[in-house]
Amino acid sequence: MRISSLPTKGLASDGTGFRHSHVLEILHEGNHRFSTGNQLSSDFVRQVDATAQSQTPLAVVLSCIDSRVPAELVFDLGLGDVFSVRVACPFGERA
Repeated sequence: MRISSLPTKGLASDGTGFRHSHVLEILHEGNHRFSTGNQLSSDFVRQVDATAQSQTPLAVVLSCIDSRVPAELVFDLGLGDVFSVRVACPFGERA
């Protein structure tokens, strides 16, 4: 199961997308699957085809540029499920 096949129970009442609390739940559950080694199987070719015409990511993930930590794997998500932004310098700190 990937984001595109999630039940609509998490959708916002105005139909614009998922409620933030449901998005956090999805990310938490995916990270739990990743950390316990119970990831969902992925068909990347099908996911590339499914996202060829449009994207509907449910979140933006700001992370380190470290190639060993791709957000899609850490949160057990598919291609196009999140918009990943990677930076090469510390962020979130006060100057």
